[in-house]
Amino acid sequence: MKKQLLFLVLNKIGVLNKLLMDLNTNGIKGATVMNSVGMAGALASAEEGMSFAPFKMMFSGIAEDNKTILMVIDEDQIPIVQKVITELVGDLSNPNTAFMFAVPITFVDGITCMK
Repeated sequence: MKKQLLFLVLNKIGVLNKLLMDLNTNGIKGATVMNSVGMAGALASAEEGMSFAPFKMMFSGIAEDNKTILMVIDEDQIPIVQKVITELVGDLSNPNTAFMFAVPITFVDGITCMK
């Protein structure tokens, strides 16, 4: 089975614990959760020291903090992960929800259940 590294950037961080529990219930047994901030959020924070009002308006309403979740999964588990995420977060095309992508893994070591 081909392995994928799925990246999820979760802006709706209020659903994080339920998301992790639901993933576990659906067979996704491991993930790494990291605190992160997007470029727009970083620029909005940096703007606090600036007096350029239009810049502030441009970034109003943007979530500053988010969580980046990494999962090493089997390729056939991607639809399961997508379903769990969209059930909790909603349509990912809406702003300030989440986005995800996966990349193929050619090598993994140190995860015994993956061998």
